[in-house]
Amino acid sequence: MRPLISLLIAVALVAVTGCGDSDDEPSGGPEPTSVETAEPLPKLPPGWRDYRNRAGGFVLGLAPAWTARELGTRSLIQSPEQLVAVTISADRTDDAVALAPDASAIRTLEALTTFEGLRAGDPQPFRHRYDAIEVEASGTANGIRQRLSLVLLRREGFVVITALVAENAEQDARAQAATALRMLRTLRTQPVG
Repeated sequence: MRPLISLLIAVALVAVTGCGDSDDEPSGGPEPTSVETAEPLPKLPPGWRDYRNRAGGFVLGLAPAWTARELGTRSLIQSPEQLVAVTISADRTDDAVALAPDASAIRTLEALTTFEGLRAGDPQPFRHRYDAIEVEASGTANGIRQRLSLVLLRREGFVVITALVAENAEQDARAQAATALRMLRTLRTQPVG
């Protein structure tokens, strides 16, 4: 996958997160606030290391030879061959946290204008510690067919994590895409900073 495609995906995710309607907000007065606590990583497989995005307030296990780059509250993670890219974005706004994961997924997919012929399946449960769904999709970006997995993780009352796994469908990258989803299963949130 070309790095430019990954950056375009990151821009699309930023445009989507936190774009709830006022109708999505709870009615009534302000709700009592809780304090977000750091959740530790689960035990990582041998050779994996932890990757932290302090501005985004999340940590996850990074597989050997994968690279990670922080882009503010977002991160771009790439496989060694750059055939799979994962863009992760954290949103702690009230609008994002109040929006149902299915609705967030639909809005995110609608905003992915960098993909032509985008086709998406229905949201499915994603095995994770937090409320989580996954939507599989496909499309073409810069002439390259892509398989996509959009994963939304919601830590109730605190944060919504949106992760887009983009896999070059013209190469055999299914093993790397599976590794990317495995890394997302280790993701935990932490207070920002």
